[in-house]
Amino acid sequence: MRRVPGVQCPETFYVVGCALLLATALSWCLYPGRSEAAAQPSFTSAPAIAGNVQVGQTLTESHANWTFGPIWFAYQWQDCDAGGQHCNPITGASAQTYVLEPSDLGHTLRVEETAVGWSGRGQATSAATTAVSTPSVTTSPPPVGRVSSTTTMMTVESSAVTNQTVTLIATVTSSSAATRPSGALAFDNHGAAIPGCQSEPIQPTGQSVTVSCRTSFAAAVAQLTAVFTPTTGSVVGGSVSAQDAFTVGPSPTTTAVDVSRRIVRAHAGKAQAVTTYTATVQPGFVGPVEPSQSVTFLDNGQPVPACAGLPLAWNATVSAATETCDVTYTRPGQHLITATYSGDPGFASSTSSPADLVDAVSGRIHPVLSWSFYYAPRFTRVLVLMVNHLPRGARVYVTCAGRGCPLASRAVSIHHAARAAGGADLARLFGRHRIKPGTVISVTVQRPGYIGKRYSFKVRAAHAPRVRITCQAPGLAPGVGC
Repeated sequence: MRRVPGVQCPETFYVVGCALLLATALSWCLYPGRSEAAAQPSFTSAPAIAGNVQVGQTLTESHANWTFGPIWFAYQWQDCDAGGQHCNPITGASAQTYVLEPSDLGHTLRVEETAVGWSGRGQATSAATTAVSTPSVTTSPPPVGRVSSTTTMMTVESSAVTNQTVTLIATVTSSSAATRPSGALAFDNHGAAIPGCQSEPIQPTGQSVTVSCRTSFAAAVAQLTAVFTPTTGSVVGGSVSAQDAFTVGPSPTTTAVDVSRRIVRAHAGKAQAVTTYTATVQPGFVGPVEPSQSVTFLDNGQPVPACAGLPLAWNATVSAATETCDVTYTRPGQHLITATYSGDPGFASSTSSPADLVDAVSGRIHPVLSWSFYYAPRFTRVLVLMVNHLPRGARVYVTCAGRGCPLASRAVSIHHAARAAGGADLARLFGRHRIKPGTVISVTVQRPGYIGKRYSFKVRAAHAPRVRITCQAPGLAPGVGC
């Protein structure tokens, strides 16, 4: 067997090519009479290049026609001058297709095809293309997606309630560090653009661009996405983020109640008998969604029939929903008024606290109190303290707060005989006790269902006591509500 000199694997071929060359060498050993030229694949027609020779377009090489049946091909694209001469290999361009870059503008290209068969290998080079041009105004822009992008989004808050501000953040990233994304980004909820967040600009400031938008939602589970739309003609394609489920709960509320008059006359058809209840429902967060449904007014814990089913109305002045109701009282009595908001899908229920007091009274009583004191620099004695013109059912309460008091508090029963005689003597309660300066003596005359009267005496050194006369409404502080 004859040895074939100089057979070795070139460094530019893979193991498969090397094995094929060894197979060729072996065939020479077995068939020493064959010529070396006849063993190699040869082409009968050169490879061709198909495609639009414009920046952004893809060129595709079609195989040459070969003898000896090649089983493997390799490709190398070459950059040439405008005349198709002085060609140099393009680094990394070793696929059967090639995407024209902006750097190819004005140049021509060729492709060299290497065919390997069982009998050896051969090379064939295509003709040069025409000079690479830019797309004309009459052609379509380069297909979007040649450089891909990814869009991600997140919310700063983990959850929110109705009308609470939520910050949406989205980041658009180009797959190429040399190509920056530009266009607009829209934040969607269930596939519909969120008002105020449907056109956030994406400026080409880097490979990744981050934008944010502040908005709010009604109570529900929001399905949020960020949609990137590139600028017309951009080589960076659009993209959509993964869907993010964001839970929005009902907003808390506070309810308050107010009455226009705390003391009303209990007479049907009279203006003095009417009071207006006002309920105010304040949401935890004010926004485009407003509380709905109605408020129930309660009188001593029972619903007020005249106020049932009245709708809430939004009051922009106080940024709250309000409801009013006019109520007429025909009989005297005390009324503790509260308001309860039942809530709706976007807002939680709440009840006013504390209750507001309304007293329906039949009128006023007009007792007459007479008094006389002996006063000195160090003490004062009660000489006369007589209450007159007491109506039936009235009671008298006497209090003494300070030094020298013979009593702290006492309710004085006025018998019919004393009332008929013209009054009741209260001075007997103090006897000859010496009341020290600063002490306060009070006399209150009350009758159920009426506005009473209160007399207050503040003892002073070497002076007559200072006197203050006020009304006394049921359940209220002296002088309040009447």
